[in-house]
Parts: sequence; structure tokens; C-alpha cells
Amino acid sequence: MKDISLHLLDIVQNSIEAKSTLITIKLIIVPSDRKFYLIIRDNGCGIEHNRLQHLTDPFYTSRKTRNVGLGLSLLDASTHRSLGKLKLYSIRSKGTIVMASYSFKSIDTPPLGDIKASILSLIVLNPQIDFKLVLRSKTTDYTLDTRYMKEILQDVPINDPDVVRYLKQKLENDLRDFEEEYKMMTLEELEKIRKEALERVQLRKERTGTRIVVGMATCGISAGARPVLEAIMDEVSKRGLSDVVVSQTGCIGLCKYEPIVEVLRPGENKVTYIKMDPEKAKKMIAEHIVNGHVVKEWTIESIQL
Repeated sequence: MKDISLHLLDIVQNSIEAKSTLITIKLIIVPSDRKFYLIIRDNGCGIEHNRLQHLTDPFYTSRKTRNVGLGLSLLDASTHRSLGKLKLYSIRSKGTIVMASYSFKSIDTPPLGDIKASILSLIVLNPQIDFKLVLRSKTTDYTLDTRYMKEILQDVPINDPDVVRYLKQKLENDLRDFEEEYKMMTLEELEKIRKEALERVQLRKERTGTRIVVGMATCGISAGARPVLEAIMDEVSKRGLSDVVVSQTGCIGLCKYEPIVEVLRPGENKVTYIKMDPEKAKKMIAEHIVNGHVVKEWTIESIQL
């Protein structure tokens, strides 16, 4: 599913097949938490409690037409990619609630898509069902309820061509601000990520601090250099050592002493650590990089002495 509108169509189809007579669709933007919520509630036949835990399994479905049910599993995967979650609530003969949350902090949060077209098609193609659309955000407080529209229309069906044209224009006008706000939330977060990345790049260019270089040639990798590199990067990140650059290099020419780590600090001689492992790497960060004390027993000089 490429966007929210397609997920919406897919999940509402479940409500339609559950013989719902009223389906409520809520789209909520919470700017303070940088969250988006898609909530679909119906008054259909509901789901047994023992089936709820299986509904996000793509290989589970109650349908007889196919052996897999992808709708909820795709929605579940989409929310997890976007630092959100999917929650399901249902009571037999009462109805079901599907609540999907997304975080605008994630670059994987999908676009809103053509919500107008999705809502219009649901109303027009299912005139026997009532739909309630609710939009909540910083700029929007909007409700569209087809029950009230049908009261006004009386004998005129809601899928009459003139009514459809009216609905299409109304949705285009009424949803414009909400769609723009959603778009801005995703763009703002992307711009924030871009600025932070550029600042890190500029910092690397201007940095005159410590460089840690790990030998990552075939000899180094086979000796265990990769977990050493990962341990160093993890420790630097945990300690917030912004003036430390970690990089890798090819064969240093001391294959029998791999894994090898070189430390270069302004105004000091290069220090070459040999036969490193992840635990040694962590201690090297603490002793040498943080406290300024070279761990001499692990250096190449200790072998040459």
C-alpha cells in the first residue's frame, strides 16, 4: 500500500463485509506529538476474541475466497515502519475499531494519498451504508455525516449524479487545509532531518578532533574487525563524542596483528592498537579517547619493545 487512502479503502472493505450499517472514519493530526491517527469504527458483526490475535498474520483469514488476508497485516507493517502501532478492538455483534498510529518523525510515514477520492467512492458505491468522516488537526475541525445528508435529500439517492458532483466539490474544498497540514508535517520532519545531516557533514569537514581508523581489509575482517568497528561506533554514539570521527581503511600491512585500530589526535603521535576485540575497543574509548591515557599493553610498541 503506497499511501493512507489505500489502507483506508482496504480496511473499510472489511467493515462493509461485516454487514456494518454505520462506519466512522477518523483522521487525526496531533502536531504536539508529531503523530497521525487513522481510526475506523463500525457496527458490524464483530470478531471473536480468540481471532483478534491472528488478524495481522498475512496467512490468516476468515474468507473462503482465498487462503491469506493481507489488509491488516500490511497496515500493521506500515505502522511499525513508521514508528507507530496498530491496535484492534472488537466485540461480537457490536462492532470493531481499528486504530493505526504513525509518527511524522519517521521518513517511512506514507503520504496521505487521495483521501477525497477514497471517501467519495465509499459513499457513492455503498449508498445503503452510512459514513461519518471526522478530521481533527490544528487547522481543521470537520465532520461529514451521510445520515444528515440523506435526511435532507429524502427521496433523492446519495449516489445521484448531481449529488456526486456536489460531494466531490465539497470534499475537495473541505479537505484542502487538512491535506496541506499533513503534507507540511512530513515535509517539516524531512527538512529537519536534512538540516541535521548537513550540520553533521559540515562538522566533519571542520573537525580537527580525534580520528579512529579501523583496518577493514580481508585480513582484518577475517580476524574480527567488523564487530570491533561496530563496538567503537556504538560507544562513540553512546558517549556523545561529537568531535570523534570513525572511519575504515584497507590493509595496514600488519596482517598477523589484526584487528588493528589506529588513533590519531591533533598534536600527538599516531597510536596503533593491535589484536583488538569489542571489549578492548570499549575500554580503549574510555581510557584513551575520553581520559587521554593510552592503553600501552595493546599497542604495536608493546610488541616491538
